[in-house]
Amino acid sequence: MLKILRTNSDNHDFIELVKLLDIDLATRDGNDHSFYAQFNKIDKLKFVVVAYENEQPVGCGAIKRYDWRMRRKPLSNWKKKLIIDKKETRYTSIKNL
Repeated sequence: MLKILRTNSDNHDFIELVKLLDIDLATRDGNDHSFYAQFNKIDKLKFVVVAYENEQPVGCGAIKRYDWRMRRKPLSNWKKKLIIDKKETRYTSIKNL
């Protein structure tokens, strides 16, 4: 049976699941990983859930507050890098100019 636990970012199971996710994302992101990693910090998250099945952690999620006033530059100064692949077209990164 699936059990959902509300917790925070100090939860050991949450931290371990995020470590596994970071390993997977490093592979998927490739050379862009360092750019994306800056947005994936988990310290001091108040709103975290961990899913358990048969007492084993199987998934997690979190939300955090984003303060629009903390943006350093307007969005017009950002660009989207479009990568065209034979199989798909997708946005792979948003980088500051």
